[in-house]
Amino acid sequence: MNKDDSETVEPVPYDDAPAVDWFLQHLVQAVNGLPESTIPVILNVHGLVIAGELISGHRYFVEQGKRFKAKDGKPYQETLSRFERIADDTYPSAVGGGDDDRPPGFVHLRNAHIYASGQSPMPKKDGAWWRGRLCAIDGFIMGSFAPAPD
Repeated sequence: MNKDDSETVEPVPYDDAPAVDWFLQHLVQAVNGLPESTIPVILNVHGLVIAGELISGHRYFVEQGKRFKAKDGKPYQETLSRFERIADDTYPSAVGGGDDDRPPGFVHLRNAHIYASGQSPMPKKDGAWWRGRLCAIDGFIMGSFAPAPD
């Protein structure tokens, strides 16, 4: 067969690439269905690197509700209950409310650290809670910056 007989393969233009990585979307959906599970991930978001633990959206909202505290240091029960309702309504599969057929649109991390080129990680000590749109993530690694165990 000569060169003229072979088919040429046209590259797929970048604009035709899917807006969301299907594999990352499936990981998020799996974690959303198992609210106590976590997966260490490193995300690339428009030139920033964000490292943390992938958690369920349900867990994210419940934990955010606990952050609102009275002067005595205890969570405001009314606010906590409101956040729990949001979590239950938004992520029904996490509370045994059946499967959610909608693909996830957001990713949630705990213990997140943000790395920008030439800068110290933010926050410097304890990690933060982070929520971002799946369509804004350019790439990801399943893993962490911690050295692998021997």
